[in-house]
Amino acid sequence: MGHRSGDSDQRSLALDFARAAAIVGLVIVHSVELTLGFPMAFNPGPGWGTLSERLAQWLPQVGAWWQWPEQIFRWIGWLCDQAVGVSVVITGRVLTLSTERRDVDFSRRGELRSWWGRHYGRLAGPWLIANGVLLAVVTVVGRDPMSVTDPEFWITLAGVRVTPETLYYAVPAWWYVGLLVQIYLVFPAVLALCRRLGPWRTVFMTIPVFVVIRAAGLLLIDSPGWVDLWARGGIVLTRMPELLLGVATGLFMYRNAGGDVDHWVDTRLWGLRWYAIAAASWILGVVAGFSLLGNAVDPALVAASIMVILVKASPLRQRNRIVSWMASRSFCIYLVHQPVFVAFLGPVEHLTVGTLARMVLALVVTLIAADVLLRVAVIAYRSVLGAVDKQRRRRNPGSPRS
Repeated sequence: MGHRSGDSDQRSLALDFARAAAIVGLVIVHSVELTLGFPMAFNPGPGWGTLSERLAQWLPQVGAWWQWPEQIFRWIGWLCDQAVGVSVVITGRVLTLSTERRDVDFSRRGELRSWWGRHYGRLAGPWLIANGVLLAVVTVVGRDPMSVTDPEFWITLAGVRVTPETLYYAVPAWWYVGLLVQIYLVFPAVLALCRRLGPWRTVFMTIPVFVVIRAAGLLLIDSPGWVDLWARGGIVLTRMPELLLGVATGLFMYRNAGGDVDHWVDTRLWGLRWYAIAAASWILGVVAGFSLLGNAVDPALVAASIMVILVKASPLRQRNRIVSWMASRSFCIYLVHQPVFVAFLGPVEHLTVGTLARMVLALVVTLIAADVLLRVAVIAYRSVLGAVDKQRRRRNPGSPRS
């Protein structure tokens, strides 16, 4: 889901695998939530319930052996909600690696503005097109999740989703776009800090501060809607631990690998001890997610644990076309999947063959639509760049092409 930067030959195999796994996890969790319900654990806010209610929701709800696959699917889907934190870590790491490889110095005149322009430009294409298509569809079919007469439409179109009214406007999953806009805004400062202090010193000095800030919000905010926004990540402050982990590990890996990240991962992250530490941390994070205060550390803890497992467990030793295709289209898949799945799925008491068939059909439509969205966005992006370049050369005939 993190937006890709850098040339295709610089992509890390392990990161491609992690990005593809993250978007698969997000599709699974939203399909489960649409059909079998929403988990109270890990999601402070409206419907948080008591501790006993949160625990009871995870007890097996089966009456016969053939219902166990459905129960396992529900558990897996609810746990896949952790893919959001993984996506934040991946975004920080991908942005760091691409920025370091380009030798971007944000203190140089114009480089910061150029960096923002390049990344926001790539984000804007799929985002604006997806909004336009959805607006046209809901206008034709007569549904009312969004309208140009809503102030929230224009606010969210600008990528601003920092209130309970705008966080889930039109498409609930699109709240992450608002977070991504904020991540791009603060990333140069975060990378500059990691460069100055060193990656691990930055991690140990800053992450505890942001965990305390996140905990304070969870404990002090009274409104369930604002608690939900704070816990979800509507404000980038609450997702800074994951972003810092991504930036710091990306910078450390780049400096120690000389750019060959795949080789570094393959030779340095060895042994069962990494799996054991990651598994223990993941279990601790999952348990913490059942309490309000535990949600202060749950997202970062499980995201870091899953990233260790995904990066080391990646089966790729050479480029895989399917994984690379999924990774390169992860943002477009994210934009498309929930509107498509909502059109095909609804709440059910139990999964049936018909429900599973609609899931498969929704997945196929999602992948096709995501591919089309990316292709159209690339054409639009290049057209805009060409027009800007033509206008610039018209004003300055001797200037080179962009």
